[in-house]
Formats: sequence, C-alpha cells, structure tokens
Amino acid sequence: MRKFVQDPDGGVRDDRQPEAARPGSGTTSSARSPLRYGKRVVLLALAGAPRYLLLPSLLAEFGSWQSLSHLDWAAILVLACEVASYVWLWQLDRIALSTTAWFPSRRRS
Repeated sequence: MRKFVQDPDGGVRDDRQPEAARPGSGTTSSARSPLRYGKRVVLLALAGAPRYLLLPSLLAEFGSWQSLSHLDWAAILVLACEVASYVWLWQLDRIALSTTAWFPSRRRS
C-alpha cells in the first residue's frame, strides 16, 4: 500500500520514491521533461481540433432551438420512455447491489 508524505517544500510524494527522483532534488525527473509537455500539447490539439471543425454546425443547430415548440406528441412520448428506462435501469442496479440507497458509491460523512 502506498503512503504519501508531505515534503518540507509543501509537495506531496510517494514514500517509496527514491531521493534522486524527488522534485527539487537537483536531478531532472521524467515528469518535467519537455517530451512530456510536448505530448500533452499534441493530445490537447487532437482533442480541440474536432471541436474547432464542428463548431459552426453546432452553433447552427443550437440556433434552431425555437423549432422545439413544434414537437409531435410521439416525440414527447419517446423522450418520456427514455427517461423511464433510465430510472428502471437505475432501480435494477439497486436491486443487484442489494442496497436501498440511490447513490450507493457516495461516501457518507
């Protein structure tokens, strides 16, 4: 089991981390290498490119929100059935986990 301790400079480190790999110990760690920052920049660009390319069509779609006033009753029924199926699946999870709480993974304080 890992134990985390606080450094004198205010940082948090793994207790098993060797002195040479600790930040501020005088050696360059792999966490601060330019390659790691370059990888983050590339991943950020890859995540942002689709948003930039799709932004005009998304704005056009969100601009037509007023057409929702002309929904057919069948569309409202379909939406209600989707919401009901989500609630019933949640109820099924409660039965499978043998709990009465709606949020069983939430910690109680």
